[in-house]
Amino acid sequence: MNDNLAEMVTEDENVNEAVEIPENQETEETQSEEQSSTSSNEDDQQESTFDVTITALFPWFVKNQDNFGNNVKYLKMKSPDIDPEEQLIIKVPHPNGGEYNGNPKKITRTFDNANDVLVLDLPPVSFDAFNQNIFRIIYQTPIEDIFIKYYGSSSRHVIFCKSVEDMLIPYSMQKVKKSDKGINIIQNDGDMTAILDSPVPMEDLILRYKQIEKHQEGINTIREAMQFFSSKISSVIDVNHLLELDRAMMSIVV
Repeated sequence: MNDNLAEMVTEDENVNEAVEIPENQETEETQSEEQSSTSSNEDDQQESTFDVTITALFPWFVKNQDNFGNNVKYLKMKSPDIDPEEQLIIKVPHPNGGEYNGNPKKITRTFDNANDVLVLDLPPVSFDAFNQNIFRIIYQTPIEDIFIKYYGSSSRHVIFCKSVEDMLIPYSMQKVKKSDKGINIIQNDGDMTAILDSPVPMEDLILRYKQIEKHQEGINTIREAMQFFSSKISSVIDVNHLLELDRAMMSIVV
């Protein structure tokens, strides 16, 4: 294969011949190159203004794999005819728990086209893998009490959360487009503690999350509602349900 490649390169090099440049074409090409360079510099300057840049899932995961501990493991592809960067295969805890051969039971998850899947280029706090190429990453931003929940699905939701009393309380949501190069961190300067002490608008909350209706007894403040949601989130393994919970939480603090 290398010999063939070398022959192809040699053949391509031998094809190069001197050609006459039509009048004004050289000037036009120079101007085009200058415009391209200017455009590239503008893109670089724009990208440098982002608080967080965007990268691809495969290199991000490999770079950060030591951050996941024993819960999430990268399984290297060794087949000579498969590009490992196109399929990211990992080992994660089995969603139903249990043991196998005396060890916590695990399951594999495969992410197709992993070099085209977008993630935020920050070290992760946690990584949860679901089926059908869907995942959730929690990041801590450079701002101490601001975290991001990132849902890797077709809609790529970014949810900014404030850490209060060991709870991640969402207060802003946006989506990442395929063309985006990065995002800026949206801060929350409100007094979240005062909000938590406020009475919970239960009727409005039930419209957002119907299931809370049967648990509303004993939930009088927004803090108690957030404690309920935080406990619920820890046991949910469906991404649509998780997004529903995040939206419900956000609806009563913004």
